[in-house]
Amino acid sequence: TSATTHAAEAVTHVPLGTRLCRNGRLAAPRAGGGGGGEEEEEVEGPPVTKVVLATGYVYSFPFLDETACGLTFEGERFVTPLYQHLMHAARPTLGFVGIPLAVPCPIPFFECQAAFLAEQWAKPDAALHGAEATARRQAWVAAMRDAVGSRDQDLHYTSTSARGPGTTSAWAYMRELLRATHATRPVDEAGDCWLERPSWEARLPPPRGGGA
Repeated sequence: TSATTHAAEAVTHVPLGTRLCRNGRLAAPRAGGGGGGEEEEEVEGPPVTKVVLATGYVYSFPFLDETACGLTFEGERFVTPLYQHLMHAARPTLGFVGIPLAVPCPIPFFECQAAFLAEQWAKPDAALHGAEATARRQAWVAAMRDAVGSRDQDLHYTSTSARGPGTTSAWAYMRELLRATHATRPVDEAGDCWLERPSWEARLPPPRGGGA
């Protein structure tokens, strides 16, 4: 994408990779280019006189290979394909706590996410990796991408749902995760529920292949 000026609002949206030059002008990557030198173009409008350093970042996981993991995140303002902003849609044993933006209550928020992931991972492999479960996760991701359209940077705001931006909230998201956590209670061979075991140590499954 290229820089877009909205004169009525005195706002210019610039693409990722735009830089501030010594003369106060903005240089934006040309559409289809990677930025730098001949692949840049000067953004129209008055020079920049003040700069506000605000929060904001791109996602980076240098210990993960995007292609091998089937992910997109490098240099982007989103991570995809993540079901419920935290579980890989096609590889559900890969999870990310803390991806969403503008979180009003980080500690309980992350606790809800962790509880959801833990309960999902306590399910039998067939239930977690089955075609129906995978299709459900992928459909959720597709609906979210459709909801944000070209504004990929809005993908991880929990105020966005499949109905569009501003249609839900972080609190509703947390309640949704907890409802899902308690809706299905996977049982082990002894018949007890993972959530009802007395301690975290007791909740941990034994290593695959047996052992204490």
